[in-house]
Amino acid sequence: MHESAVLTLDDLTILQAVANDPAWFLSAYNAPLIIEEVGRMPQLLSVIKVKIDSDRKPGLFYFRTASGKEVDFILKFRDGKLTGIEVKFSESVQNKDFEGLRELSKLTGKRFKSGYVLYTGNRVVPFGENLFTLPLSFFWELNNRKN
Repeated sequence: MHESAVLTLDDLTILQAVANDPAWFLSAYNAPLIIEEVGRMPQLLSVIKVKIDSDRKPGLFYFRTASGKEVDFILKFRDGKLTGIEVKFSESVQNKDFEGLRELSKLTGKRFKSGYVLYTGNRVVPFGENLFTLPLSFFWELNNRKN
C-alpha cells in the first residue's frame, strides 16, 4: 500500500506550482494524493477528472460539491462504472440523505451504477433508481456466513 501525500493549497509555493501547470503538478505524484483547499484552484478539478477518467484502474474516492453535497466513498470499477456509498449512524434514513448520491448520479450519467446509504436500521429500502439503504448488519452477517 502506498503512503498518501497530503498537500494544501494554502501553501503559496504549491498554489503557484498548480497555477503554472496543473497537469504537470498531478503527474509529479505517483502515490495517492490528498489535496486540501482545492477550492482555491478550481481549474485543477477538471485536470483531476480527466486523469481519473483516463485511468482504468479501480479506485476509491471521496466526492464533495462546492455547495456541500458529498458522498463518503465512491468505488470506481475497471469498467469505469461508479458506486457511491454514504454512511449514516442512524436507524432511519431520509430522502435528504441521498442528495450527494443523486448529485453524483446526475454528474456522472451512465457511469453511475448504484448508490447506497449504509445505516444501523435493518431493511433494504429503495429510494429511487439504483439508490438503496443497506443495513450495516449485512456486512457482519456476510462475515459470519464465511466462518
